Amino acid sequence: MARVFLSFLGTNRYTPCNYVFGSRRVDNVKYIQEALSALFCDDFTDQDRVLIFLTPAAERKNWLTTDDGPGLEEALRKRLPDTRLIPKRIPEGVSETEIWQIFQIVYDGLEEGDEVIYDVTHGFRSLPILGMSLLNYARYLKNIKILGIYYGAFEALGPAGEVASLAMEKRDAPVFNLTSFDTLQQWSLAADNFTQFGITEKLSNLISRETGPALKETKGKHEQAQNEKKLAEALRRISGLFHTVRGKEIIDGSLFFATNNLLDKMNLDELVAKPVGPIIGKIKTKIENFKKEDLDNGFRAVQWCIDHRLIQQGITLLQEMIITHILKFYREDIYGLIERETVSMLFNFHNSLLPEDPEDRLYRRRCLVQKMFGTEPFCSLAPLYNSLRDYRNDINHAGLVGGNKKNKADPLGEEKFEKKLSLVFSGVIDILQRS
Repeated sequence: MARVFLSFLGTNRYTPCNYVFGSRRVDNVKYIQEALSALFCDDFTDQDRVLIFLTPAAERKNWLTTDDGPGLEEALRKRLPDTRLIPKRIPEGVSETEIWQIFQIVYDGLEEGDEVIYDVTHGFRSLPILGMSLLNYARYLKNIKILGIYYGAFEALGPAGEVASLAMEKRDAPVFNLTSFDTLQQWSLAADNFTQFGITEKLSNLISRETGPALKETKGKHEQAQNEKKLAEALRRISGLFHTVRGKEIIDGSLFFATNNLLDKMNLDELVAKPVGPIIGKIKTKIENFKKEDLDNGFRAVQWCIDHRLIQQGITLLQEMIITHILKFYREDIYGLIERETVSMLFNFHNSLLPEDPEDRLYRRRCLVQKMFGTEPFCSLAPLYNSLRDYRNDINHAGLVGGNKKNKADPLGEEKFEKKLSLVFSGVIDILQRS
Protein backbone atom coordinates (compact mmCIF):
# COMPACT_ATOMS: atom_id res chain seq x y z
CA MET A 1 0.00 0.00 0.00
CA ALA A 2 1.66 3.23 -1.20
CA ARG A 3 0.83 6.89 -0.93
CA VAL A 4 0.57 8.79 -4.19
CA PHE A 5 0.60 12.51 -4.91
CA LEU A 6 -1.21 13.05 -8.22
CA SER A 7 -1.21 16.33 -10.14
CA PHE A 8 -1.61 17.82 -13.62
CA LEU A 9 0.97 20.39 -14.70
CA GLY A 10 -0.24 23.39 -16.71
CA THR A 11 1.40 25.58 -19.33
CA ASN A 12 1.01 29.04 -17.77
CA ARG A 13 3.96 31.11 -16.67
CA TYR A 14 3.58 30.86 -12.91
CA THR A 15 4.33 33.67 -10.47
CA PRO A 16 5.98 32.77 -7.13
CA CYS A 17 3.80 33.23 -4.05
CA ASN A 18 3.17 31.88 -0.54
CA TYR A 19 0.61 29.11 -0.11
CA VAL A 20 -1.27 29.01 3.19
CA PHE A 21 -3.23 26.09 4.63
CA GLY A 22 -4.69 26.86 8.05
CA SER A 23 -1.77 27.68 10.35
CA ARG A 24 0.75 26.15 7.95
CA ARG A 25 2.44 27.90 5.06
CA VAL A 26 5.03 27.38 2.34
CA ASP A 27 6.78 30.58 1.33
CA ASN A 28 8.02 31.78 -2.04
CA VAL A 29 7.26 28.85 -4.34
CA LYS A 30 6.47 28.97 -8.04
CA TYR A 31 4.54 25.72 -8.32
CA ILE A 32 1.52 24.62 -6.28
CA GLN A 33 2.81 21.04 -6.51
CA GLU A 34 5.90 22.08 -4.58
CA ALA A 35 3.76 23.68 -1.87
CA LEU A 36 1.39 20.72 -1.56
CA SER A 37 4.27 18.25 -1.42
CA ALA A 38 5.73 20.25 1.47
CA LEU A 39 2.37 20.41 3.26
CA PHE A 40 1.15 16.84 2.78
CA CYS A 41 3.99 14.65 1.49
CA ASP A 42 6.91 15.54 3.75
CA ASP A 43 6.92 12.02 5.24
CA PHE A 44 6.84 10.19 1.88
CA THR A 45 9.36 7.34 1.52
CA ASP A 46 10.86 5.45 -1.40
CA GLN A 47 7.72 3.27 -1.35
CA ASP A 48 5.54 6.27 -2.22
CA ARG A 49 5.15 8.04 -5.57
CA VAL A 50 4.62 11.45 -7.11
CA LEU A 51 2.74 11.26 -10.41
CA ILE A 52 2.86 14.40 -12.54
CA PHE A 53 0.79 14.29 -15.73
CA LEU A 54 1.96 16.72 -18.36
CA THR A 55 1.48 17.59 -22.00
CA PRO A 56 4.52 18.18 -24.24
CA ALA A 57 3.95 21.93 -23.84
CA ALA A 58 3.76 21.69 -20.04
CA GLU A 59 6.91 19.60 -19.99
CA ARG A 60 8.77 22.13 -22.07
CA LYS A 61 7.58 25.23 -20.19
CA ASN A 62 7.29 24.11 -16.57
CA TRP A 63 8.76 20.64 -15.98
CA LEU A 64 12.26 21.05 -17.31
CA THR A 65 14.73 23.64 -16.09
CA THR A 66 15.00 26.55 -18.52
CA ASP A 67 16.54 30.01 -18.71
CA ASP A 68 13.61 31.17 -16.54
CA GLY A 69 14.87 29.03 -13.69
CA PRO A 70 14.35 25.56 -12.17
CA GLY A 71 11.37 23.57 -13.42
CA LEU A 72 8.98 21.54 -11.28
CA GLU A 73 11.11 18.41 -11.64
CA GLU A 74 14.10 20.01 -9.91
CA ALA A 75 11.90 21.63 -7.24
CA LEU A 76 10.24 18.33 -6.33
CA ARG A 77 13.51 16.38 -6.27
CA LYS A 78 14.82 18.83 -3.69
CA ARG A 79 11.64 18.55 -1.60
CA LEU A 80 11.26 14.77 -1.82
CA PRO A 81 14.70 13.30 -2.55
CA ASP A 82 13.75 9.75 -1.52
CA THR A 83 10.37 9.54 -3.27
CA ARG A 84 9.80 8.10 -6.73
CA LEU A 85 9.08 11.00 -9.07
CA ILE A 86 7.21 9.82 -12.17
CA PRO A 87 6.32 12.18 -15.02
CA LYS A 88 3.71 10.82 -17.42
CA ARG A 89 3.04 12.26 -20.87
CA ILE A 90 -0.60 12.92 -21.78
CA PRO A 91 -2.23 14.45 -24.88
CA GLU A 92 -3.69 17.95 -24.85
CA GLY A 93 -7.24 16.70 -24.18
CA VAL A 94 -8.82 18.79 -26.94
CA SER A 95 -11.08 15.97 -28.18
CA GLU A 96 -13.18 13.24 -26.65
CA THR A 97 -10.69 10.64 -27.90
CA GLU A 98 -7.81 12.40 -26.18
CA ILE A 99 -9.79 12.78 -22.96
CA TRP A 100 -10.34 9.02 -22.87
CA GLN A 101 -6.63 8.51 -23.55
CA ILE A 102 -5.85 10.68 -20.52
CA PHE A 103 -8.33 8.69 -18.46
CA GLN A 104 -6.53 5.44 -19.33
CA ILE A 105 -3.04 6.86 -18.70
CA VAL A 106 -3.99 8.17 -15.26
CA TYR A 107 -5.86 4.98 -14.37
CA ASP A 108 -2.87 2.85 -15.39
CA GLY A 109 -0.67 4.98 -13.15
CA LEU A 110 -2.62 3.92 -10.07
CA GLU A 111 -1.98 0.63 -8.31
CA GLU A 112 -4.09 -1.60 -6.09
CA GLY A 113 -4.63 -0.06 -2.67
CA ASP A 114 -2.97 3.31 -3.41
CA GLU A 115 -3.72 6.16 -1.00
CA VAL A 116 -4.09 9.28 -3.13
CA ILE A 117 -3.52 12.97 -2.52
CA TYR A 118 -4.97 14.80 -5.52
CA ASP A 119 -4.09 18.32 -6.66
CA VAL A 120 -6.85 19.84 -8.83
CA THR A 121 -5.25 23.25 -9.31
CA HIS A 122 -3.92 23.17 -12.87
CA GLY A 123 -4.46 21.61 -16.27
CA PHE A 124 -7.04 21.99 -19.01
CA ARG A 125 -10.43 22.88 -17.47
CA SER A 126 -11.87 19.39 -18.03
CA LEU A 127 -9.02 17.60 -16.23
CA PRO A 128 -10.10 18.24 -12.60
CA ILE A 129 -13.57 16.87 -13.41
CA LEU A 130 -12.01 13.93 -15.22
CA GLY A 131 -9.71 13.29 -12.28
CA MET A 132 -12.53 13.27 -9.74
CA SER A 133 -14.55 10.81 -11.81
CA LEU A 134 -11.53 8.64 -12.43
CA LEU A 135 -10.59 8.42 -8.76
CA ASN A 136 -14.13 7.40 -7.88
CA TYR A 137 -13.92 4.72 -10.59
CA ALA A 138 -10.55 3.50 -9.31
CA ARG A 139 -11.88 3.38 -5.75
CA TYR A 140 -13.99 0.37 -6.68
CA LEU A 141 -11.75 -1.31 -9.25
CA LYS A 142 -8.37 -0.78 -7.57
CA ASN A 143 -9.49 -0.28 -3.99
CA ILE A 144 -7.76 3.10 -3.73
CA LYS A 145 -8.36 5.51 -0.88
CA ILE A 146 -8.59 9.31 -1.18
CA LEU A 147 -6.47 10.96 1.52
CA GLY A 148 -7.10 14.50 0.33
CA ILE A 149 -8.09 16.75 -2.56
CA TYR A 150 -6.56 20.24 -2.61
CA TYR A 151 -6.75 23.42 -4.67
CA GLY A 152 -4.26 26.27 -4.59
CA ALA A 153 -6.27 29.47 -5.13
CA PHE A 154 -3.61 31.74 -6.63
CA GLU A 155 -6.35 33.75 -8.36
CA ALA A 156 -7.54 34.96 -4.93
CA LEU A 157 -4.56 37.34 -5.06
CA GLY A 158 -5.77 38.95 -8.28
CA PRO A 159 -4.44 38.97 -11.87
CA ALA A 160 -0.96 37.48 -12.25
CA GLY A 161 0.43 40.76 -13.57
CA GLU A 162 -0.70 42.62 -10.46
CA VAL A 163 0.52 39.89 -8.11
CA ALA A 164 4.02 40.18 -9.56
CA SER A 165 4.14 43.80 -8.37
CA LEU A 166 3.27 42.87 -4.77
CA ALA A 167 5.87 42.33 -2.08
CA MET A 168 6.34 38.58 -1.40
CA GLU A 169 4.97 38.88 2.16
CA LYS A 170 1.66 40.04 0.64
CA ARG A 171 1.34 37.13 -1.79
CA ASP A 172 -0.50 34.69 0.51
CA ALA A 173 -2.69 32.37 -1.56
CA PRO A 174 -5.05 30.01 0.30
CA VAL A 175 -5.05 26.24 -0.20
CA PHE A 176 -8.57 24.83 -0.11
CA ASN A 177 -9.37 21.34 1.14
CA LEU A 178 -11.90 19.88 -1.32
CA THR A 179 -11.86 16.35 0.07
CA SER A 180 -15.53 16.74 1.01
CA PHE A 181 -16.34 16.69 -2.74
CA ASP A 182 -15.14 13.11 -2.81
CA THR A 183 -17.21 12.31 0.26
CA LEU A 184 -20.23 13.84 -1.49
CA GLN A 185 -19.71 11.47 -4.42
CA GLN A 186 -19.81 8.56 -2.00
CA TRP A 187 -23.02 9.90 -0.45
CA SER A 188 -24.51 10.19 -3.93
CA LEU A 189 -23.73 6.55 -4.63
CA ALA A 190 -25.10 5.52 -1.24
CA ALA A 191 -28.32 7.42 -1.92
CA ASP A 192 -28.63 5.75 -5.32
CA ASN A 193 -28.01 2.31 -3.82
CA PHE A 194 -30.80 2.89 -1.33
CA THR A 195 -33.40 4.50 -3.57
CA GLN A 196 -32.86 2.19 -6.56
CA PHE A 197 -31.98 -1.13 -4.96
CA GLY A 198 -32.87 -0.87 -1.26
CA ILE A 199 -29.21 -1.51 -0.38
CA THR A 200 -28.26 0.32 2.81
CA GLU A 201 -24.75 -0.94 3.58
CA LYS A 202 -22.86 2.03 2.09
CA LEU A 203 -25.30 4.53 3.58
CA SER A 204 -24.95 2.91 7.00
CA ASN A 205 -21.15 2.91 6.77
CA LEU A 206 -21.02 6.58 5.81
CA ILE A 207 -23.31 7.60 8.68
CA SER A 208 -21.18 5.59 11.13
CA ARG A 209 -18.00 7.15 9.74
CA GLU A 210 -19.35 10.69 10.08
CA THR A 211 -20.68 10.23 13.61
CA GLY A 212 -17.64 8.34 14.91
CA PRO A 213 -15.47 11.36 15.77
CA ALA A 214 -18.31 13.15 17.63
CA LEU A 215 -19.05 10.05 19.70
CA LYS A 216 -15.38 9.50 20.44
CA GLU A 217 -14.85 13.10 21.51
CA THR A 218 -17.87 13.07 23.84
CA LYS A 219 -17.31 9.49 25.04
CA GLY A 220 -20.61 8.42 23.47
CA LYS A 221 -22.69 11.21 25.02
CA HIS A 222 -23.49 13.16 21.84
CA GLU A 223 -27.25 12.54 21.63
CA GLN A 224 -27.66 13.51 17.98
CA ALA A 225 -24.70 11.37 16.94
CA GLN A 226 -26.10 8.49 19.01
CA ASN A 227 -29.42 8.69 17.17
CA GLU A 228 -27.69 8.81 13.79
CA LYS A 229 -25.58 5.79 14.68
CA LYS A 230 -28.75 3.94 15.73
CA LEU A 231 -30.25 4.90 12.37
CA ALA A 232 -27.22 3.44 10.58
CA GLU A 233 -27.68 0.12 12.39
CA ALA A 234 -31.46 0.13 11.80
CA LEU A 235 -30.97 0.67 8.06
CA ARG A 236 -28.49 -2.19 7.93
CA ARG A 237 -30.97 -4.49 9.68
CA ILE A 238 -33.91 -3.42 7.50
CA SER A 239 -31.95 -4.25 4.35
CA GLY A 240 -31.09 -7.62 5.89
CA LEU A 241 -34.78 -8.42 6.50
CA PHE A 242 -35.46 -8.30 2.76
CA HIS A 243 -32.29 -9.92 1.51
CA THR A 244 -32.76 -12.91 3.83
CA VAL A 245 -36.61 -12.91 3.63
CA ARG A 246 -37.32 -12.64 7.37
CA GLY A 247 -41.10 -12.93 7.21
CA LYS A 248 -41.78 -13.03 10.96
CA GLU A 249 -39.73 -9.91 11.65
CA ILE A 250 -41.31 -8.08 8.72
CA ILE A 251 -44.84 -8.92 9.91
CA ASP A 252 -43.90 -8.03 13.50
CA GLY A 253 -42.85 -4.57 12.26
CA SER A 254 -40.99 -3.58 15.44
CA LEU A 255 -37.88 -2.56 13.53
CA PHE A 256 -39.84 -0.31 11.17
CA PHE A 257 -41.78 1.19 14.09
CA ALA A 258 -38.59 1.94 16.06
CA THR A 259 -36.87 3.40 12.99
CA ASN A 260 -39.83 5.67 12.29
CA ASN A 261 -39.72 6.93 15.87
CA LEU A 262 -35.99 7.51 15.53
CA LEU A 263 -36.49 9.53 12.35
CA ASP A 264 -39.13 11.66 14.09
CA LYS A 265 -36.59 12.55 16.78
CA MET A 266 -33.95 13.66 14.27
CA ASN A 267 -33.10 17.36 14.31
CA LEU A 268 -32.27 17.99 10.65
CA ASP A 269 -30.61 21.32 11.47
CA GLU A 270 -28.12 19.66 13.82
CA LEU A 271 -27.21 16.51 11.89
CA VAL A 272 -23.65 15.31 12.40
CA ALA A 273 -23.74 13.39 9.11
CA LYS A 274 -25.19 16.36 7.20
CA PRO A 275 -25.49 14.71 3.75
CA VAL A 276 -27.99 12.23 5.20
CA GLY A 277 -30.51 15.07 5.68
CA PRO A 278 -32.07 14.96 2.18
CA ILE A 279 -32.09 11.16 2.30
CA ILE A 280 -34.09 11.00 5.55
CA GLY A 281 -37.30 11.96 3.76
CA LYS A 282 -36.77 9.11 1.29
CA ILE A 283 -36.15 6.65 4.12
CA LYS A 284 -39.31 7.72 5.94
CA THR A 285 -41.42 7.45 2.78
CA LYS A 286 -40.19 3.90 2.21
CA ILE A 287 -40.85 2.57 5.70
CA GLU A 288 -43.72 4.64 7.12
CA ASN A 289 -46.40 2.31 5.72
CA PHE A 290 -45.02 -0.64 7.72
CA LYS A 291 -47.01 -0.98 10.94
CA LYS A 292 -46.40 -2.79 14.19
CA GLU A 293 -47.78 -6.36 14.31
CA ASP A 294 -49.52 -6.07 10.95
CA LEU A 295 -49.92 -9.01 8.57
CA ASP A 296 -50.11 -6.63 5.63
CA ASN A 297 -46.46 -5.78 6.23
CA GLY A 298 -45.72 -8.94 4.29
CA PHE A 299 -47.48 -7.61 1.20
CA ARG A 300 -45.83 -4.23 1.66
CA ALA A 301 -42.55 -6.13 1.68
CA VAL A 302 -43.45 -7.77 -1.64
CA GLN A 303 -43.96 -4.31 -3.12
CA TRP A 304 -40.56 -3.29 -1.71
CA CYS A 305 -39.02 -6.30 -3.47
CA ILE A 306 -40.70 -5.38 -6.75
CA ASP A 307 -39.56 -1.77 -6.42
CA HIS A 308 -35.96 -2.84 -5.81
CA ARG A 309 -35.87 -5.83 -8.16
CA LEU A 310 -35.41 -8.37 -5.36
CA ILE A 311 -37.21 -10.91 -7.53
CA GLN A 312 -36.31 -14.15 -5.78
CA GLN A 313 -37.15 -12.67 -2.39
CA GLY A 314 -40.40 -11.23 -3.75
CA ILE A 315 -41.62 -14.54 -5.19
CA THR A 316 -40.83 -16.36 -1.95
CA LEU A 317 -42.52 -13.71 0.18
CA LEU A 318 -45.62 -13.57 -2.00
CA GLN A 319 -46.22 -17.33 -1.89
CA GLU A 320 -45.66 -17.44 1.85
CA MET A 321 -47.93 -14.43 2.42
CA ILE A 322 -50.73 -16.07 0.43
CA ILE A 323 -50.51 -19.05 2.80
CA THR A 324 -50.39 -16.69 5.78
CA HIS A 325 -53.46 -14.79 4.62
CA ILE A 326 -55.43 -18.00 4.10
CA LEU A 327 -54.59 -19.22 7.60
CA LYS A 328 -55.53 -15.90 9.14
CA PHE A 329 -58.81 -15.78 7.21
CA TYR A 330 -59.78 -19.25 8.48
CA ARG A 331 -58.50 -18.40 11.98
CA GLU A 332 -55.69 -20.92 12.04
CA ASP A 333 -52.15 -20.61 13.41
CA ILE A 334 -50.29 -18.59 10.77
CA TYR A 335 -46.92 -19.83 12.04
CA GLY A 336 -47.90 -23.49 12.53
CA LEU A 337 -45.76 -25.83 10.45
CA ILE A 338 -48.52 -28.40 9.96
CA GLU A 339 -51.03 -25.72 9.03
CA ARG A 340 -48.67 -24.11 6.50
CA GLU A 341 -47.79 -27.46 4.94
CA THR A 342 -51.47 -28.32 4.69
CA VAL A 343 -52.37 -25.14 2.82
CA SER A 344 -49.42 -25.55 0.48
CA MET A 345 -50.40 -29.14 -0.36
CA LEU A 346 -54.07 -28.27 -0.63
CA PHE A 347 -53.35 -25.66 -3.28
CA ASN A 348 -52.07 -28.53 -5.43
CA PHE A 349 -55.50 -30.15 -5.33
CA HIS A 350 -57.38 -27.07 -6.39
CA ASN A 351 -60.16 -28.17 -8.79
CA SER A 352 -59.17 -31.83 -8.15
CA LEU A 353 -60.46 -34.64 -5.96
CA LEU A 354 -59.05 -34.77 -2.47
CA PRO A 355 -57.10 -37.91 -1.47
CA GLU A 356 -59.11 -40.67 0.26
CA ASP A 357 -56.13 -42.67 1.47
CA PRO A 358 -56.20 -42.64 5.33
CA GLU A 359 -52.40 -42.59 5.28
CA ASP A 360 -52.25 -39.41 3.23
CA ARG A 361 -51.27 -36.33 5.22
CA LEU A 362 -54.10 -34.25 3.79
CA TYR A 363 -56.65 -36.94 4.72
CA ARG A 364 -55.36 -36.91 8.30
CA ARG A 365 -55.83 -33.15 8.41
CA ARG A 366 -59.32 -33.33 6.93
CA CYS A 367 -60.90 -30.91 9.43
CA LEU A 368 -58.62 -28.12 8.31
CA VAL A 369 -58.93 -29.18 4.69
CA GLN A 370 -62.73 -29.28 4.74
CA LYS A 371 -62.86 -25.81 6.22
CA MET A 372 -60.92 -24.35 3.30
CA PHE A 373 -61.46 -26.50 0.24
CA GLY A 374 -64.02 -25.14 -2.21
CA THR A 375 -64.50 -21.86 -0.32
CA GLU A 376 -63.41 -18.28 -0.82
CA PRO A 377 -60.83 -16.75 -0.75
CA PHE A 378 -59.02 -20.08 -1.02
CA CYS A 379 -60.39 -20.84 -4.50
CA SER A 380 -59.44 -17.43 -5.87
CA LEU A 381 -55.92 -17.42 -4.43
CA ALA A 382 -55.09 -21.04 -5.34
CA PRO A 383 -54.39 -20.49 -9.06
CA LEU A 384 -52.27 -17.44 -8.31
CA TYR A 385 -50.26 -19.34 -5.71
CA ASN A 386 -49.83 -22.30 -8.04
CA SER A 387 -48.75 -20.08 -10.93
CA LEU A 388 -45.72 -19.03 -8.87
CA ARG A 389 -44.69 -22.59 -7.96
CA ASP A 390 -42.61 -23.35 -11.05
CA TYR A 391 -41.03 -19.90 -10.98
CA ARG A 392 -40.04 -20.27 -7.33
CA ASN A 393 -38.62 -23.76 -7.91
CA ASP A 394 -36.78 -22.61 -11.00
CA ILE A 395 -35.14 -19.63 -9.31
CA ASN A 396 -34.40 -21.48 -6.05
CA HIS A 397 -32.69 -24.29 -8.01
CA ALA A 398 -30.75 -21.85 -10.19
CA GLY A 399 -32.63 -22.92 -13.31
CA LEU A 400 -30.87 -26.30 -13.25
CA VAL A 401 -33.79 -28.55 -12.34
CA GLY A 402 -36.53 -29.71 -14.70
CA GLY A 403 -37.07 -29.34 -18.41
CA ASN A 404 -35.11 -30.78 -21.30
CA LYS A 405 -31.39 -30.98 -20.57
CA LYS A 406 -30.68 -29.83 -24.10
CA ASN A 407 -32.73 -26.64 -23.70
CA LYS A 408 -30.74 -23.45 -24.10
CA ALA A 409 -30.69 -20.85 -21.36
CA ASP A 410 -33.63 -18.45 -21.46
CA PRO A 411 -32.24 -14.99 -22.37
CA LEU A 412 -35.39 -13.37 -20.97
CA GLY A 413 -35.24 -15.26 -17.68
CA GLU A 414 -34.86 -12.29 -15.36
CA GLU A 415 -37.51 -10.24 -17.17
CA LYS A 416 -39.87 -13.22 -17.11
CA PHE A 417 -39.59 -13.58 -13.32
CA GLU A 418 -40.03 -9.88 -12.73
CA LYS A 419 -43.15 -9.62 -14.89
CA LYS A 420 -44.67 -12.71 -13.29
CA LEU A 421 -44.10 -11.42 -9.77
CA SER A 422 -45.72 -8.05 -10.54
CA LEU A 423 -48.68 -9.65 -12.32
CA VAL A 424 -49.45 -12.16 -9.58
CA PHE A 425 -48.96 -9.57 -6.85
CA SER A 426 -51.52 -7.28 -8.50
CA GLY A 427 -53.97 -10.18 -8.68
CA VAL A 428 -53.47 -11.11 -5.03
CA ILE A 429 -53.96 -7.51 -3.83
CA ASP A 430 -57.16 -7.27 -5.88
CA ILE A 431 -58.54 -10.43 -4.23
CA LEU A 432 -57.56 -9.29 -0.73
CA GLN A 433 -59.33 -5.98 -1.23
CA ARG A 434 -62.52 -7.80 -2.25
CA SER A 435 -62.45 -10.49 0.45
